[in-house]
Amino acid sequence: MKRVLCLGLAFLLTFLLIGCAQITNKTSSSAKFPAKDATDRKGDLPKTEGINFEEKLRELSQTPFIVEIWIDGKKEGVWMQSGPKWRFEDPQGKSLAIYQGSEGSFYLIDMEQKTAVELRSGFESYKSFSPLSLSRVYEGYPWEEKTNKLIAETNGVKVEMTFNGPKGLLAEMKITKGNKKQVIRFKYSKVGNIPDELFEVPKGVKVFPLP
Repeated sequence: MKRVLCLGLAFLLTFLLIGCAQITNKTSSSAKFPAKDATDRKGDLPKTEGINFEEKLRELSQTPFIVEIWIDGKKEGVWMQSGPKWRFEDPQGKSLAIYQGSEGSFYLIDMEQKTAVELRSGFESYKSFSPLSLSRVYEGYPWEEKTNKLIAETNGVKVEMTFNGPKGLLAEMKITKGNKKQVIRFKYSKVGNIPDELFEVPKGVKVFPLP
C-alpha cells in the first residue's frame, strides 16, 4: 500500500510542484492569445477556428483509454480510465489504485501481498496522473488547433503540451523552469472499449475496509 502512496507523492512533488504550482495567475501578461482567437464568453476561454479547448476536453473525457506515463525516459506507471472509473498501477503492476466512480469505492491494492484497503477518500491526488486532469490545469490558456499545441508561460515556468495522441489526446508535456526541463510522454496502448473488470479488485485479493 505504501508503494502506491509514495509513488503518487513522488510524482506530485517532482512534477506538479515544478510545473503546476506556479500556475496561479492564468491572466498573466506573459500568456498571449493568438491573433485570430475568439473568446467564449460563457467561460472566458479562448477559441481557435471555432473550437473551444474546454469543449475539446469534455469530448475527450468520454474516451476510454490505457496509457503509459514516461517521465524523462523512465516509465512511471500506467493510467486507465473509462467514464468516471480509473485505475493507476506502478511500472511493475505490483501496486494499484482503483476508483470505481462516485457510487463505488476507492482501493489501494498490494498485488504481492494480495491485499487491498477500501477507502472513501484520498483518491483526488491520483487523478493528477491522468492526461485529461493535467490538461484541465491549463484550459484557460490558448490552444492552437493547427499545431495541436497549448503553451502556457507564467512566473518563470513554461509548459508546452502537444495533443497529437489518438483522438487528439495529450501526447507530450514539456515543462521548463530556468535551466531545468522535464518531459512527460503519454504512450497509449488502447483507446476505446476498456474491459470493466480492470476497474474491479482482482480475484484473490483480500479487501480490508477502513472504519
